[in-house]
Amino acid sequence: MTEGTFVSVGPTVYYSNQDGTVAGLIENRLNAADPVVVALPGDASEEIQAVAQSGEGPLPFDATLGKAIKKEKASKSLLQYIDDGGVVGYVICGLGLAALILTVFKAREIVSFEVAQPQQVDEILNELASGSRDGALKKAAQVHGVAGQMLETGVQHADEKRGVLEEMLFEKILAVRPILERYLPFLAISAAAAPLLGLLGTVIGMIKTFQLITIFGTGDAKSLSSGISEALVTTALGLIVAIPTLILHGALSRMAKQKLGLLEQLSVAFVNGVSALRHREADPQSEHSHRASPDV
Repeated sequence: MTEGTFVSVGPTVYYSNQDGTVAGLIENRLNAADPVVVALPGDASEEIQAVAQSGEGPLPFDATLGKAIKKEKASKSLLQYIDDGGVVGYVICGLGLAALILTVFKAREIVSFEVAQPQQVDEILNELASGSRDGALKKAAQVHGVAGQMLETGVQHADEKRGVLEEMLFEKILAVRPILERYLPFLAISAAAAPLLGLLGTVIGMIKTFQLITIFGTGDAKSLSSGISEALVTTALGLIVAIPTLILHGALSRMAKQKLGLLEQLSVAFVNGVSALRHREADPQSEHSHRASPDV
């Protein structure tokens, strides 16, 4: 027991001990014989001490009569919120963390995937037109990544038939497709599985709630809160993981398809350029003869 001063203002009672180390609001708690002192944040405790000693001065006032303080104490941290979801909540968070890591990895991988520019293809075709295959290979080697390998293959087999050349270039595109699309199915599965795991947690939480009702009845709401919290938190966590993962999966899939489309466009442009060169070599005077023929 400590001696101190009580200050009563309407329904609110303040307390400060003699040495000023304890000051705050008096709160009567359920199933507690003695009231307790609730410390207030900031300079509120010092104001209570000053009024208790001098008998006058400003006092902090809670218009909610203690409900705001109770609400602040009831607020939980992120880890406590996740812990309310139980084992299923941690599983959902682990799935979301794995999806986040793979999303960052895939975004960097797709963005760093280089595709040749049309000007570079034109330079390679110009080297082939001038008869310098070595020069064309050097130009193709300057293109980084799979696009450069595809152009080198095209230059080395530029004398092949059009169908054969197309198949060789398409083979390079097929080889890179699994690289661009890897881990994307996992993101799709995560987006689909997260809300289902949330539903599982909801079912488990409701089962736990009914078990507690059987034991304690419906009179004590606090004893039922754990099961209800697990049911609701897991549903929320499942949606929190599923919605962003679904959106990011769609964006990454579109980016990967765009890169593959650029590779296909590049291969078609190269094959068409080689075919045009062959046509010129096969009939170099056709266009000139057509222009020189007199009109009838």
